[in-house]
Amino acid sequence: MFMNKMICKTGSARSACKRMFLASMVLLGGCASSAFQENDPTSTNTRFALEENRNKNAPDWVSKDYEDGVHYEGQFQNGKRHGRGIQTWPDGARYEGEFQNDKRYGHGIFTWPSKERYEGAFVDGKRQGRGVYVWPNGAKFEGNYLDGQRDGAGTFTYPTDREGKTVQERQVWNKDQLISKNLIDPPKQSIPPQQQPLSNTATSGSTAQPNVLRKEVKISHLSPVPPPPTPDKSSHVAPPGIGNPLLNQPDPTPGPTPPPALPAPPPQPTSPTTVAPSTVTQADISRTTLWTDPQTGIILASIPGGCFIMGNDKGEKNEKPAHEVCVDDFWMGIHEITQKQWRQVMGWLPEQSIAADNLPVGNISWQDVERFVNTINKRSAVQFRLPTEAQWEYACSGGGQSKPYCGDGRVEELGWVEENAKNQPHPPGERARNRFGLYDMTGNLWEWVADWYDREYYRDAPKQNPKGPSMGSSRTFRGGGWLSKGEFARATIRQDMDPSRSYPLLGFRLAAPRVMSMQ
Repeated sequence: MFMNKMICKTGSARSACKRMFLASMVLLGGCASSAFQENDPTSTNTRFALEENRNKNAPDWVSKDYEDGVHYEGQFQNGKRHGRGIQTWPDGARYEGEFQNDKRYGHGIFTWPSKERYEGAFVDGKRQGRGVYVWPNGAKFEGNYLDGQRDGAGTFTYPTDREGKTVQERQVWNKDQLISKNLIDPPKQSIPPQQQPLSNTATSGSTAQPNVLRKEVKISHLSPVPPPPTPDKSSHVAPPGIGNPLLNQPDPTPGPTPPPALPAPPPQPTSPTTVAPSTVTQADISRTTLWTDPQTGIILASIPGGCFIMGNDKGEKNEKPAHEVCVDDFWMGIHEITQKQWRQVMGWLPEQSIAADNLPVGNISWQDVERFVNTINKRSAVQFRLPTEAQWEYACSGGGQSKPYCGDGRVEELGWVEENAKNQPHPPGERARNRFGLYDMTGNLWEWVADWYDREYYRDAPKQNPKGPSMGSSRTFRGGGWLSKGEFARATIRQDMDPSRSYPLLGFRLAAPRVMSMQ
């Protein structure tokens, strides 16, 4: 976790810094929610309201009315709104915060006529950075925004029900499309502050552990949440509301709201397509050898090349059509990269679901992995890289065996999934290996691959050593995670995400075209 360094000298600045610090801690999952509620953005005691009278006495504080009915009181520079100010619209919308060159820029609070409210960062008039969006009925989304859209991790809090219970979801967004939502369990009874018992954590001053995520909703690109209206760039026009941020989310109208229903059960699993027998023989398997990187302990297995049927005609649309693919010999990591190996190479570790040297490293973006590969290759004679999507599926299927998962057996025998993982990741190598001696390609953590993502790529993919589309906006990942239902951790399932985004259940394993002993 990281924080911006701030110097707080005056009383009001210290209060502002404290408020921003507590809000950022909650958004990153490192602070109890009660601390944030002390400084809830629905309160009128914001740092702008506190400083409003002082600002009005500043020599550059000006009041101005515009022809369209917009009224502005605040600071100007070179004839433009610049600095702190308050702007109101004829329909009742209001913004108080920072301006730069006539645009909302910096920290601010926007209130819509419907009383929906956003407090957080703005860039060029749009929500960008950390922010909190609050509905009149108490629903709240806390998370990251990019170009006016939800983008990255955040927490959605449902309104408190009649029994005083609250339900929260940890969500991951990509350009206002919901990638995953996980219930934070268990829902807790709201207790008035005067009745809350003292806890050992509070008295000891230690940081409370975040709630464990209990349920993962299947990621789907077939039914994305409709995006909000495109924000108008004009500084005179109020930015549009984002509407209901989730499907099946309570309508943001005042009054009691019943507790939300649990996510609908996923559709029944599909069976993998019948494919041609593997071209890899048992004699090929018997010649498989291992190589260990002397610095990090990363172990690679030699994978004999061959041809197989890639995809699944009975799977999702992006798994079709099943088609023949041939790959050359290559080397593949038998385990997912661990937190210890990441730290050895990079010298730092991102926030983890559970921090432990022997657990696989997650919460890393594709771009993070690219930096890892570039760093390790500077000091290794082996040119590591991510496997292509074709190499990954070929290695997972043991050279093209017609199996639903990455190995021979039940899904619980091959990987850590929702049914057996006990809501946590596990050290690599504790489940059964597949035909090539690779572990955990089913479950535990999803795994990045090298390819750009294209849902229709299989329709025109080359047969020999396909490397994916030449360009795209998202990268592919495969295999399922420890919160995935086993039926969805199929060998052929494909997902994608912006390469700059990370996800706690998303890691990787390395591949290489050759190793030193084979050159």
